[in-house]
Formats: sequence, structure tokens, C-alpha cells
Amino acid sequence: MIELRAFECRSCGYLLFVPEGAEDPLWCPYCRSGMVEIQVEPPENLQEVICPECEYRFFIRPGAPLYKCPACNFTFQTTPGRHFDERL
Repeated sequence: MIELRAFECRSCGYLLFVPEGAEDPLWCPYCRSGMVEIQVEPPENLQEVICPECEYRFFIRPGAPLYKCPACNFTFQTTPGRHFDERL
């Protein structure tokens, strides 16, 4: 069982979970505001995400919007079937 720490966005309330010992997220993957660590139990059905650019590993709720990596500037594809890079 992985121990997870919870972070909440100061602006939009987005919840993000990172493994114990991992670096704190730099910003919210949804709105790019700062995040703060909070004390909340992670839900059981979290979706694991690994950034293909920096390999930062984090967990989100299934179906939560995901635009940018919280550790680097990688943009996740948000438009299925799009063949060109998206810029956000």
C-alpha cells in the first residue's frame, strides 16, 4: 500500500495526491495556481498519472480534468484524436 500526501489548489480546490517522499507539486494541473498540503484521506479509486516528460508520479480522482503536469510544463492531450500538439 502506497502512502499518499494530499494537496489542494488554493484557487480552484483541485485535489492531487503524491507518494510519501515525492517532491511537492509546483502548481495545480488544472488552473496553474499554487497548491498547499492538506490532511485528508485519499479515496480508494484514484487514477495514477506519470508524466511522459519528467516522470513525475501523482494520483487524481477518475475523470478529474488534467491539462498540465504539476511538476513541469508538459501539456496532456485533452482533445481525443487531435494529431497536433495542444498549447494551453
